[in-house]
Amino acid sequence: MWKLACEKGRQVWSYDKGTPADDDLRRELALARSEWETGSRVTKHSSDVLLRLPKIHGKNLEKAKSNPGRLSGDGLASESLSCARHGINYYQHIQEDDGHWAGDYGGPMFLMPGLIISCYISNTPFAEEEKQEMMR
Repeated sequence: MWKLACEKGRQVWSYDKGTPADDDLRRELALARSEWETGSRVTKHSSDVLLRLPKIHGKNLEKAKSNPGRLSGDGLASESLSCARHGINYYQHIQEDDGHWAGDYGGPMFLMPGLIISCYISNTPFAEEEKQEMMR
């Protein structure tokens, strides 16, 4: 599994040959990967799902419950406040230790040729895991 390490805003990906110890997280990651592969012809980017799942897994982040048909009194204001609180809670959980929010750049197909050409010219080999992920 690829893991992101962040230090002073610098994002470095490393490949961990092990698998997550948590069975539920493994299933969630496999499902997210499968859903992305199935829908990748429609949505080319990952929407950071594989990056964020391990960070929010097990945090019991309750989704904002929305049912505008049942609002009464100042229900709309309390519903808005509840949604804002859920959003803040979510972003607190995905924020990196150094304070920034890591993100998957949606243009790997744009950057990949430059990386491959640079590595070829500089005679820098790719690890087998990197090759596997590039072809996935």
